Amino acid sequence: MNRFRWTNGVGSGNNPNGDLGAAPSYMAWHATGGPNNGPYMSIFHEARAPYNQGGSGSENKFCRPFSPMDGTSNGRGIADPAAGGTLPLQSFSPTPGGDQTVTYGNRLRSGYYGKPEYQAAGVYYGNPSYPQVYKDFDGHDFYIQLRVKMDPTRMTTGNVVNGKFFFLTNTTTVTMCNQEVVTVGAYPTPTSPVGGPYQNNVHQMYEGGFGYLDNSNGSVADGTDPNRIWNPRSNNNGPSWAYSGGWDTLLYHVTPGTANADSSGTIKDTRIEVWAAHEGVTTYTKIWDTKYRAFFENPQQYSPGHLKYGWNALTLANYHNVDMGERLVTSVTHGFAQIIFSKSMIPCPLV
Repeated sequence: MNRFRWTNGVGSGNNPNGDLGAAPSYMAWHATGGPNNGPYMSIFHEARAPYNQGGSGSENKFCRPFSPMDGTSNGRGIADPAAGGTLPLQSFSPTPGGDQTVTYGNRLRSGYYGKPEYQAAGVYYGNPSYPQVYKDFDGHDFYIQLRVKMDPTRMTTGNVVNGKFFFLTNTTTVTMCNQEVVTVGAYPTPTSPVGGPYQNNVHQMYEGGFGYLDNSNGSVADGTDPNRIWNPRSNNNGPSWAYSGGWDTLLYHVTPGTANADSSGTIKDTRIEVWAAHEGVTTYTKIWDTKYRAFFENPQQYSPGHLKYGWNALTLANYHNVDMGERLVTSVTHGFAQIIFSKSMIPCPLV
């Protein structure tokens, strides 16, 4: 866990020692208490009045590149499987305040997944003025499975809607990029009293600053597809899937599509599928299957312009815009365990 702690305000972000006040208590590793009483990681966000000021815990995140890593770099002591040994292992040695995460994308192999045609040297799709810096992708589509525990008190009246529970990102910006896909911490707006009973906390996602993925007006996702599934069920069958408060399992399948800066959203070929299972349930229910317009970062925004049209990292968080006055009236703890990244379908856990 410590090797992938990234903290806003600690140099360039890498924070393996848990600096910045009480940061170690905000992000912690537990030997027991997770699924089947196994290990898990918690991220704590402290409620502070009149609003959440610095040091509340929102600054701490776990940012893990998709690259397979050697046993020293991943902190596990054994190397990652690396897709059956077909991908090269990477090394990662963070230093206090270092920039090892935000410069990770400078590597030739930086764990990116995107359309195969974007891997060739040349120019970025639709951006002939900006040369593409050649980097090898590790693949096209990918799966991520997580065991998560959502704090029911997140739905207490007075807490803000949204927030970042975890998100797909790229290592250059870590916390905000155009193609960021955020699974939110609360949806809809919390309306339950302290102590409960709490309203359902529905699984919801949004893309960067461009809107919810269940947006049916066509600006982000395609609301005209009768086969499309989106979890806030406004016009398709079945109830919305919500967190149980126990150890729920989520499985994401992401198929990166075309880089499309056209605001009319005429090309919707990035696909996200999500399956879910509550604690004790051993079969998946599909809760999302939607295609939308992916709006990727452009290379001219950064130097040396190494961003690619895809994703290369997962960030776990308990983030809110505290600098803008967003507040929680109750302290909230998010739990994460058994995170698996794969090029193949991952079966639902049986325990």
